[in-house]
Amino acid sequence: LHAWKNENKVVIRHTKNAEGRVADAMRVLALGNKYFEKFQETSKKLAEKILDKKQVEFFLKECFGEGDGTRQKNLEEKVLERYEAGKGTGEGTAWDLYNGYCEWIDHDRSTSPETRLANSILGAVALKEKAFDVALGLTR
Repeated sequence: LHAWKNENKVVIRHTKNAEGRVADAMRVLALGNKYFEKFQETSKKLAEKILDKKQVEFFLKECFGEGDGTRQKNLEEKVLERYEAGKGTGEGTAWDLYNGYCEWIDHDRSTSPETRLANSILGAVALKEKAFDVALGLTR
């Protein structure tokens, strides 16, 4: 977290370069606003897309692979529980499925409190990004 804090802030001292630093800060802020607008637009697509059973199965296979063992079925079932009745879910949308998957990663994937905290704050980014891309693909 310390590195993230240092990379995402702008310090402007009252020196001859202050005007240039203010301009840099404005560019960074504009990029952040563009990112947020794009994320908002994409999230809305996910929230508006009602999924059928085949789409849900496709998502799970893309995120978990093609295995059919008991362990995999249990993992998929846990995600389905979160999809259907997790926090902020229950409408049957692509957003609900993505959110249920992330909730599973953050709260169920590990039994260690430290690992769960790391997953929710810092870790499992690649898994969540892949799931987001798969969910977004379901809206096309």
